[in-house]
This record gives sequence, C-alpha cells and structure tokens, in this order.
Amino acid sequence: MLNRKQIFSLVAGLSFACVSSLSLAQSAAGTIADIVADMNHFPNDEQKMTLQGIASDGSQSEAIQTVAQAVHDIQHSVSEGTRAELQAIAGDDSVDADTRALAEVVAGFNHMASESDEMMLAEID
Repeated sequence: MLNRKQIFSLVAGLSFACVSSLSLAQSAAGTIADIVADMNHFPNDEQKMTLQGIASDGSQSEAIQTVAQAVHDIQHSVSEGTRAELQAIAGDDSVDADTRALAEVVAGFNHMASESDEMMLAEID
C-alpha cells in the first residue's frame, strides 16, 4: 500500500509527464495558450515549471519568452509594466501572428480568460 507521500510523488510525476509531452507536441505559443485558457487567477506549480522552461529557452524568440514570463508572473492580472511590454509585442508586425494574439490576450487577462479570449487561444497551435 502506498503512503500519502508516495501517492503525491506519483501524481506529481505523472502530471509533469503529461505537461512535458504536451509541450513537445505543440509550439511554445500553443502550450502557453493552453495554460492561459485553463488558468484561474494565476498558474499552478506545474504550469509555472512549463512556463519557466519556455521563458529560459534560448531557442525561443524574445517575444515568446517575454509572454511566457508574463504568464508565469500573473497574480490575477499582469503588472502595468508587463502589460506595456505585451501591448508592444501585440502591435509589432515583425512578431508572428500567434505570439501577437497571445500577447494581446495575456495583456488583458483579469482573473481568467474571457470567452472571446478562449476562442482566440484555441486557434493557437
């Protein structure tokens, strides 16, 4: 019989494996979009680990790293300084469309994604 600590470790490990395999199956923008669509108020510990991995991945664009860090740091909404950075990304035509859309949604995030934001997030792979 497994004790409580072993069960927690097993569940945490399986959850991390699921998040990790999700990250491998889609783009960083798609992974962030899925996290934002699921999020209430702030990311959970597993989501934070995934977001930190994207934010520190030098192979990702600076824009997607900024968006990942912004989502990682959300506490009900983004800070004013972060909102300005995200709005700059959303308005930058040199940034890919998925990242611009994601930056726009995250800039306006307030406790959870709105229905229209969820529809936009679902389009991001």
